[in-house]
Amino acid sequence: MSFMDILRFLHQKGLLARFVIDEAHCVSQWGHDFRPDYRGLCCLKKNFPRVPMMALTATTTHSVRKVFIY
Repeated sequence: MSFMDILRFLHQKGLLARFVIDEAHCVSQWGHDFRPDYRGLCCLKKNFPRVPMMALTATTTHSVRKVFIY
């Protein structure tokens, strides 16, 4: 059973509440070269369009906070 199969199973059972992505500042500061696997995260939205996604970070620059914090 693949990881995606497990996610689909959890979703069918109503047990997939959200996706939480850590270290989101890496994408904005260093791009996809720092975490190449981040490019694959779009498959989660494609396969589970109604499951909320949240990106978190403990560190970020002031310019990034101005863009992403409302």
